[in-house]
Amino acid sequence: MNSKLITHHSKLRTLFFWLLAVSYGLLTFDCGQVFARLEVPADVRSETLIFNPQDPAPSSPAEGQVYYDDNDDKPYYYDGTAWQEFSSAGGDDAAIVARIVAASDSVDTTRADYVCDGTDDQVEIQAAIDDLGTNGGAVYLLEGTYNISASINLDSTAPDDSGKAIIGTGKGTVLKIASGASSVSAIYVYLIDGILISQLMIDGNSQTGTNNNGIHLHAAYYSKINNVWIEDMNGTGIIINSGSGPSYGNIITDNNIGYNAGYGIYTYSNYYIYYQVISNNIITDNSKGGIYAKTNSAGCAARFNYNTISDNIIQNGGTGINIDGSGEQARNNIILNNIIQANNGNGINLYYSVFNVVCNNYISSNIGNGIGLERGCWIDETFCSETILLYGYNLISGNTIANNTYKGIRLSDSNANVIAGNIIFDNNGSGGERSNIYITGSKNIITSNRIMNSLAAVENGIRLWSGSDNYLNGNMITGTFSGSIYAAPVYDNGINTQYTDKTRITLEPGSGYTGLVNGSTLTPDGPTSYLRLSPLGDVSLGSPGIAAGKSAGDILILENTTAFMVRLSTDASTRLHTNPLDLYQNDILMLIWNGTAWVETGYADN
Repeated sequence: MNSKLITHHSKLRTLFFWLLAVSYGLLTFDCGQVFARLEVPADVRSETLIFNPQDPAPSSPAEGQVYYDDNDDKPYYYDGTAWQEFSSAGGDDAAIVARIVAASDSVDTTRADYVCDGTDDQVEIQAAIDDLGTNGGAVYLLEGTYNISASINLDSTAPDDSGKAIIGTGKGTVLKIASGASSVSAIYVYLIDGILISQLMIDGNSQTGTNNNGIHLHAAYYSKINNVWIEDMNGTGIIINSGSGPSYGNIITDNNIGYNAGYGIYTYSNYYIYYQVISNNIITDNSKGGIYAKTNSAGCAARFNYNTISDNIIQNGGTGINIDGSGEQARNNIILNNIIQANNGNGINLYYSVFNVVCNNYISSNIGNGIGLERGCWIDETFCSETILLYGYNLISGNTIANNTYKGIRLSDSNANVIAGNIIFDNNGSGGERSNIYITGSKNIITSNRIMNSLAAVENGIRLWSGSDNYLNGNMITGTFSGSIYAAPVYDNGINTQYTDKTRITLEPGSGYTGLVNGSTLTPDGPTSYLRLSPLGDVSLGSPGIAAGKSAGDILILENTTAFMVRLSTDASTRLHTNPLDLYQNDILMLIWNGTAWVETGYADN
């Protein structure tokens, strides 16, 4: 008979304490008028509660009788019909399904169901996982080092491993890649759900072998990895990919992932990857980068959508967070509250990505751009029946972006983004066009940013190098800008750029106003300050000639665009330099509302 730990069912624990109490006279039974008698067989030594092993099982048992089987080293109880194993699952008598595995150097191996010998320890761990059956359960790894030469697999092959957990004792439980092993994922999860991996360390053994990874979730869903240390892998810390099916709803949180030759976390999709949460991790010193999400070209299905990356600390050898939607698309992701510092690349990079939110991150001292947005999103209409092409629609807001080697924010052929409320200062702008915000793209809104510079030879706070119909509003730019003929707080080489700024204002012209008849009042449709008049004949406006303004300080510019005359007269609500004043083709009249009347501020007879 071996000395494996028996996984106790609640009935067995209850029986133990009752027997012990009765044996020492600590318990009597008084239930009103009902008295119960507990029979303690002679072969039960009550001072230590040791069951003498039996084989075969007792004949003619009574319901509730317990014995320990000498053949398979397990306790059984009689349910009135058949002998049942205490560790079996099902019904009201379901067991606590768990197996304990000890390393060869664990302090106390006598507690374990499986004891590893220090070589190919994945064999014993795999046996413990399989021994749980098909109803979930947990494998507990005691402290010590487990030498892994092949992957530990959790998959849908019988017995199905959905709902199972691998749990260690903390950083003292170490899964170590065996010297020279290659193409090993310490834990590999495939096409199942509800997996928990927690409280252990995965050691890549000084990056031994080739293509060794920490944990690989392949088409897995609703699983969780938390409180895991993954270090020194030859490959990547955690891989999430879809292939045989989507990968969604996984939570990667509170892990330390560092010093790996690949990425900290790498996701790639041939199918949907969505609703992932990557949060509160420390991801540092990984050679290729921190978090890399890539879509492979596989038609409409290759998507990285609706994922959240938040509250991580990221400092690595490549880009901090890189989302690449060039295979199909990456959209509606949230990058929030991360500290992204001293990466050897961009802090955050969005490539062919749309409708993402990048908010409240601290992005500093990266050897690249603070945030890079390159192109928008390419969508194959054949597969997706969508028509968005090269538009970003990303929101970049509330970030602090400082001391990066290149630009603070760089938009390259990325359109229709909103860049709002960021604090951007002392980004060096190396690599040409030295500026804190650099734009080649159209229809972007750049608003309410605080841009400061104290570095020498930085040319611009904002540089619009190309594109059209961009809008700048309310940005505060301070500091000295120098180093080229383009040096200025704002350098604008775009087309039809519009401003509402302390240094410049652009008024959007209204469409041709045709509602003019003799004796009428000019009433603009909606808020507008620049109204282009298109009378259908000569018109003399009535009194009042112009409808009242909304607030003191409102500005109104009237331009006649036709060969017909428009006549305005001085009255109680209109004050002109001459009475009447006739506007002919291309003439312009400028007025300001003082609270009671429109007062002429300028007139051009063109």
